Amino acid sequence: LMAVCPLLGWRSTSIRSVMRNMVLPLSAMALLVPVLLLQGVTRFMPMFFYSFSLFVVISVGRELYQGARVSVKNAESGLLRALARNAVKNGRRYGGFLVHVGTIMILVGLVGYGYHQFKEDFTLRPGENVKVGDYSLTYKGLQGHTKKTYESVSAVMEVYDANGFVAVMNPEKRFYTKKTRKAEPSTEVAIHQRLREDLYLILAGWEQDESASITVIVNPLLMWVWIGTGVIVLGILWCVLPRRRRDTELDTLTLDLLNLAREKQ
Repeated sequence: LMAVCPLLGWRSTSIRSVMRNMVLPLSAMALLVPVLLLQGVTRFMPMFFYSFSLFVVISVGRELYQGARVSVKNAESGLLRALARNAVKNGRRYGGFLVHVGTIMILVGLVGYGYHQFKEDFTLRPGENVKVGDYSLTYKGLQGHTKKTYESVSAVMEVYDANGFVAVMNPEKRFYTKKTRKAEPSTEVAIHQRLREDLYLILAGWEQDESASITVIVNPLLMWVWIGTGVIVLGILWCVLPRRRRDTELDTLTLDLLNLAREKQ
């Protein structure tokens, strides 16, 4: 529904019009497949979900462009200005587009997390290095800290990628001294977040010679789940914002003009 509905005309449509509107999204899907293969995505399900997501984004983008182009012809304004004016006047429709895009962002994030997650345990001595995907992790040793309510032991991990230094990450174990806290140590995960992937480091244990057991987890695209959630909330708010009656009438007129332009293509 998210993929096809933006391609349907307002109030009426035709099979010919729908098929014509599907040419661009389907072409984009076909071009995406070899790109995914080059990136190492070979399984059918993630390839299908990524292709479907691109189909929806292209469909929504095409609809936004068509609406703005109709407004440009009628109001003789710039494309971006026409797009902004349409979004204000037609809040429910454009808010729905935001919800669609946000849902696709969440889908992409969940597919990346579900199909491409990497997890492995390493035992490292100070100065040793391990390669994980695009990252190079160097273990520098252990640090002890005493705070007001707990004592902790943390591992010092230097993280590098192809572009150089990324961050120093400190996964740790905390031992709370207050009697109100449970006796088991608390595991504090070190997290480095990017749009492409999240890197998690967990200190599982250590020995007297400072060798440490480190769990490394890479969650691709997980950040897009949170971004998509924010986009959905924004879209819902945009839908429910009160509008003037005159704007509602203009919405209907704009959609009628858009449908007419679609049928003439």
